[in-house]
Amino acid sequence: MIKHLLFSLLFLTLFSCNSSKNIADFWDYSIPNENFNDRVDYPALNYSDSKNWLFYETSDDYRDLLPKNYDSKNDSSYAISVFYIHPTTLYHGTNWNADTNFFRNESLIQLCAENQASVFAGITKLYAPHYREMHIYSYTDTVNGQKAFDLAYKDVRNAFKFFAKNISGPFIIASHSQGTNHAVKLIQEEIAPNKALKNRLILSYLIGMDVKKNDQK
Repeated sequence: MIKHLLFSLLFLTLFSCNSSKNIADFWDYSIPNENFNDRVDYPALNYSDSKNWLFYETSDDYRDLLPKNYDSKNDSSYAISVFYIHPTTLYHGTNWNADTNFFRNESLIQLCAENQASVFAGITKLYAPHYREMHIYSYTDTVNGQKAFDLAYKDVRNAFKFFAKNISGPFIIASHSQGTNHAVKLIQEEIAPNKALKNRLILSYLIGMDVKKNDQK
């Protein structure tokens, strides 16, 4: 079972969310024009609401993520859930974090699911939260960027807590780029200290960022 999944996961490294579009286009972006506003109250997202999920196993059809000509009839299905955290798609705009309207209007997020999370579609139970991701410029402005990261991480953490409470059995953490930054923090702070959760985590597939040997302990 694990060998099958590991073989399938190799395909994640062959794709990016940019598809055939020239990646250089994404670097011609507008950037936040003010400091992160600490006085704004950012209410927690409600992850019992399906609109706050990019993909939720019981309400979305995995076939929508697969290539149109892909024949999945011979695929095996495993009693494993996957918590997938998508990479940065906020390249344009003057806000430090995406808002909830961005979830529904940004086609690049859906492209991430199709190019990356689709490797799990149909063979596992897939769950992928929306989150108020930080702007790509946050990696350059480390002061404001850290605050934007913290807001994004709170969403990821809350989504995972909902996932862990409502989804039983073993699970995989999968992520890319900014998603991997959040995944590493999630594993360190929420999973590693919790024996029950740690025992359920059978694999973490963290790509697109440097991950040190001890980051997952």
